[in-house]
Amino acid sequence: MYIKQWLAAILLGAHNIEQTKTLHHSSLKTIFGHIIKHPSNQRYALRQMATVENRDAIMRFNGDMINVTNKSDFYYDPHTVHYTGHLKILDTWCPSVRLADKGINMDFIHTVDGYPVYFDTTDNFYDLRERFMNNINHFRSLMDFPAEKKLTHIVDRGIFSINLFSDIIESPENHIITWEKGYNNDKWDENIKFETGIIVKTRNCRHDIRLVNYRYQEKCWDKDTRMRQIIVRVLDKNWKTLIEVSILTDDKQRDVKETIELMLKRWIQENDFKYLIKHFGINEITTYAFVDYKDLKEKIEDKLYTGGQYKEITTEIKGIRAKLKTALLYKYYFQKKHPNHEEKLSKREDERKRKIWKRVDLLDSKLKKLEQRRKELYKKTSKIEELIKEDYKKLDTNTKSFVDAIKILARNMFYQTLLPFKEKYNNYRDDHVLFRNFTNAAGKISQVNEKILVTLMPTMEYPKKIKKIFNEILEEINKTNSKWPDGSNKNFFLKSLD
Repeated sequence: MYIKQWLAAILLGAHNIEQTKTLHHSSLKTIFGHIIKHPSNQRYALRQMATVENRDAIMRFNGDMINVTNKSDFYYDPHTVHYTGHLKILDTWCPSVRLADKGINMDFIHTVDGYPVYFDTTDNFYDLRERFMNNINHFRSLMDFPAEKKLTHIVDRGIFSINLFSDIIESPENHIITWEKGYNNDKWDENIKFETGIIVKTRNCRHDIRLVNYRYQEKCWDKDTRMRQIIVRVLDKNWKTLIEVSILTDDKQRDVKETIELMLKRWIQENDFKYLIKHFGINEITTYAFVDYKDLKEKIEDKLYTGGQYKEITTEIKGIRAKLKTALLYKYYFQKKHPNHEEKLSKREDERKRKIWKRVDLLDSKLKKLEQRRKELYKKTSKIEELIKEDYKKLDTNTKSFVDAIKILARNMFYQTLLPFKEKYNNYRDDHVLFRNFTNAAGKISQVNEKILVTLMPTMEYPKKIKKIFNEILEEINKTNSKWPDGSNKNFFLKSLD
């Protein structure tokens, strides 16, 4: 019942429960029939409704709304929310601060048109490569894709793993397209033929386009010949190479140019993250509830990993070895300078020799002690047991996931409603700004005969062209004979702008 209220609140710019204080609750009650007004009551209702089943139901509704099962290509990308609270939670890579710090992961799946259709929110107990297969399988199951339908996931280089590629190749229902990690611009062969292609980029309107030219060569990947490697050189207007990249895919049947275009257009997903953060508050934590890892011991699958103490000693050993290498070089050059061991050295040179030999002995002794200490440790240890020992917590993300499902539904509803205006207005510089202003307009609700009349009162004066477009959109909405949301079964219509 209250999902509609929260959906409306998010569309009106209230990204969290506290911000709903700024809304006109009497009007919301008129629209929906019954609402929860006080923030504390909303929080209580939110906790009761924030279940995995309810979240999945909203995501299924969202998928049905954009006809997701008719699509087969999807962008997959992790997004991190930086956590600045006092709880001891697992570190993850946080791009906002450009280092590994406390945070939670949100793995998103978008359509190639930019619509978010799935996400999973969790900590960094499992890394991206471990989460990937579980998430794409759950996405397929949740959206009820036909068993025979192959889905292609376009992923950033963070997914790079030989073992994962092998799993994808052996998976009959999945394909992957990704960058080659660590590519050194060394696979282009000047002695073999290359092909050319063009990507069309739309700028300020559908008639304002920019052509991006590229050259490519195709071959089998030398690390796994079951993978297809496409070397691409993106060119500037003078036909000089701007960048050279290597694209990997297990799909050897798809058109090469289509594969390149899908990979080079991943910016659609990146732009949507920024939009979701700015206008829908997808980065909101929502709740700071948590659970101890000792309470999760029987609920999640443990894994063996290189323990924290083992990693610390290994890092220290690497540092000592680097210092010892430098000290040995000093010793070598000193011996080279003074090859005669019986040579009598000056006081200064003798002191220098004593210091070099002492440093070598000291570092060598320290290295042996650290290596012995490392041998006494188990390299692989239970991750859960170590987290329990270190008193780590896990943020309870059920409430956040439930609210975020409503947020991506609100985002997709906004975009679908925007499409007629976007088509008619044909100005991509400010169409979102104008339409958002229009949808956030105040209004007067009154009853005329058996119908509800809504008279809109925008906060800005629209030019004649824009006002005409909005009136056309209102007329199209009125023709649908939509019902008032309070369950009264009354029709409503929107009054055109004067």
